[in-house]
Amino acid sequence: MYSYYQFGQDFKAERFDPKVWADLFQTAGAKYIVLTTKHHDGFALWPSKQTERAWSMPWNSMTAGPKKDLVGELKREVNKTDVKFGLYYSLYEWFNPLYLKKDKSEYVRDYMIPQMKDLVNTYKPSILWTDGQWDLSTSEWESKDFVSWLYTSSPIRDSVVINGRWGKDMKPKEGPFLGNFISTENDGVEALDGPWEECRGIGYSFGYNQNEDIRDYNTSQTLILMLIDIVSHGGNLLLDIGPDAHGEIPQVMKDRLTDIGAWLKINGEAIYGSRRWKEPVQWSAGRRTSGVAYKKEKKLAYLGGDFILKQTVNPDPGDAVKEVFFTTKGDVVYAILPTWGRDGKLHLKDFSLNGRKVSLLETGEGIDARQQGRDVEISLPAFDPTRIRSRNAWVLKIS
Repeated sequence: MYSYYQFGQDFKAERFDPKVWADLFQTAGAKYIVLTTKHHDGFALWPSKQTERAWSMPWNSMTAGPKKDLVGELKREVNKTDVKFGLYYSLYEWFNPLYLKKDKSEYVRDYMIPQMKDLVNTYKPSILWTDGQWDLSTSEWESKDFVSWLYTSSPIRDSVVINGRWGKDMKPKEGPFLGNFISTENDGVEALDGPWEECRGIGYSFGYNQNEDIRDYNTSQTLILMLIDIVSHGGNLLLDIGPDAHGEIPQVMKDRLTDIGAWLKINGEAIYGSRRWKEPVQWSAGRRTSGVAYKKEKKLAYLGGDFILKQTVNPDPGDAVKEVFFTTKGDVVYAILPTWGRDGKLHLKDFSLNGRKVSLLETGEGIDARQQGRDVEISLPAFDPTRIRSRNAWVLKIS
């Protein structure tokens, strides 16, 4: 029998090039990344002393396979870019000998807390993203004591932000809540009251899965529309990519990230630093299907990324579509279109120009817009791909 723990030696990451990774993140238009330093299996991607003591075997990237401090190497390269460096940490571990004990206090106090403090003190992340909280309460995880240390005594007390996964009793929508933002996962968008972020994989899996082929990955169109939908509802997108055991990011993932970055390079003004407008989207006539309702109706654990296509360019008969997404910045409103439109006409419902002008963000050219009662009629020019390089979505600037 081949033990799971033998994979620690098989994981070599011999083609890991942190500069290539960092350059890709910059090209993708990312403003921050979150590296999985340790998932539920307990394997640490840095020279963690705690793993050596608890596991009594090589179970981190310095003593096992790669023989490298992968966290440190990536941080050095990311810090040379404009991208913020964040770290993911799983609170619990499937088979850690200390965690398997009925009393978890030794695991928490002698293993988990010192390990998290080691990460913070050594790598000083801008984001600390915890997970695996569902087994124990915040008091059992000693989460409040740790977060108190983080914001009063740690070297990143004035700069770090944290998500809200700190215990099974944390209920961010109703309270109590500990953290700076809510982190949903493989979910449908909804305009939450506070800062929030949707976390999901670029394919079906979190992490690399050699059994997935090109059909299992979300298309660039899907990912761009998903990003727009989330941002229009006031959220961020944390998109999971999975490097292989050699330390390389698969080409299909590179292609998707490059496409997202190309779109953001043209249209990022409508995304970066924007806020939710009074109406996140404009629906057409028909039956509206939300992601949350669709998940419940179909009894899905996860909502596939391609659901956004159903809501925009490929609806079921009788279903409404999201015709326009809105974001705002200062006194500017951005109307983001998932389709250019067949007849060249677009109606913004219950919208007042109030003396403002409409232009195509990419080219700056003026767009004919006329107030007609409570609505605005916009006449789009003929689509010319030699001038308009954006694909999958287009932005009108109303200012």
